[in-house]
Amino acid sequence: MRHFSLLILLLMSLSTTLAYGQTPLYSSEGYNKRGLARYDKGDFDGAIADYTKAIDINIRFADAYYNRGTARGDKGDKSGAMVDYNKAIELNPQFTEAYNNRGSVRQDKGDDDGAIADYNKAIELNPQFATAYYNRGKARYGKGDYDGAMADNNKAIELNPRYAEPYVTRGFIRFNKGDFDGAIADSNRAIELNPGYAEAYVSRGSVRFNKGDIDGAIADYNKAIELNPQHAKAYMYRGLLKLLNGNDAEAQPDLDAAIKLDSNLKPQVKETSNQIKQARKPKE
Repeated sequence: MRHFSLLILLLMSLSTTLAYGQTPLYSSEGYNKRGLARYDKGDFDGAIADYTKAIDINIRFADAYYNRGTARGDKGDKSGAMVDYNKAIELNPQFTEAYNNRGSVRQDKGDDDGAIADYNKAIELNPQFATAYYNRGKARYGKGDYDGAMADNNKAIELNPRYAEPYVTRGFIRFNKGDFDGAIADSNRAIELNPGYAEAYVSRGSVRFNKGDIDGAIADYNKAIELNPQHAKAYMYRGLLKLLNGNDAEAQPDLDAAIKLDSNLKPQVKETSNQIKQARKPKE
């Protein structure tokens, strides 16, 4: 009977090992791997639980802190993500991706200088890290450093010509410099590379509007909303264009949706709507 029990335990151990790529589940590596699988399926809570278990077993497991930080960030827990990235970097000061991701959290919190410092470190550790150049370019753009942002996005594209996001940011920079044709070319390239990238349509729509192509702009905002129904600015821009065209009844639901999705847009919606309505009034 004792031999039979030992055989069952041996078979159970073998089954668990095979199921998790030769790594026993009840190890820190096993929980981390299962967390990654759950994360890939969109089960962020399950992933976080597994990463936490991996950390409980091995409190010096830098990858588990990093992975948990990513899942927490995707759930909107920026503070929790920051704590985890800090710990991952403390345990592994050469952890390039952790610096990059911590920079993104800092940027989301409005700390552009802190974000740039993290992106600088990521690039120092890996000068071929296209994502870090792109992220630093966004932060520089947010600070009004258009030349620095342009250089970073150019470098990201040089390192990875099929990376759609830097084309959109570079398009915004060109737009702000008055190069509308260059901005549309960048948006078109981003859409070619990633037809499901809503931000590229928003970018192109804004340029089309400023070139006087109202119908083209609305078509782009329509597509952006189709791809991402939570894109508040796409609703706002589309609503303002409808208002500009005198379609107040159609404009209002879009403007309401924009504010519902992002209450921070309320002052901009109110101010721009009033300006449009004032401009439409017949002059005495």
